[in-house]
Amino acid sequence: MLSKRGTTNRSATSLTQRMASDDGRLTFVLSPALRGVYVERVEALPPSGAICHSMLVAKAGDFARFLETDSARFEEPGLYRSVQSRVEEMLYAGA
Repeated sequence: MLSKRGTTNRSATSLTQRMASDDGRLTFVLSPALRGVYVERVEALPPSGAICHSMLVAKAGDFARFLETDSARFEEPGLYRSVQSRVEEMLYAGA
């Protein structure tokens, strides 16, 4: 399933949100940016490694294409739907 933790960045009056799988293996950090939403995807690789991808999303379609190429979406479908919905909300809110 999904766990969420949000933190507020008062200096930019923005909301940075972390969304992670229950086991913490897969984490997304979403931050409003001047021209879209900054998305960071971190996949933990035990015992001590991790893979990190980051991108600036300007349009919802760009992020949907990014998700389509990620095979982990089948392992955590609820997390992916939640992340995609939140990115779209942030884009439409003028993030």
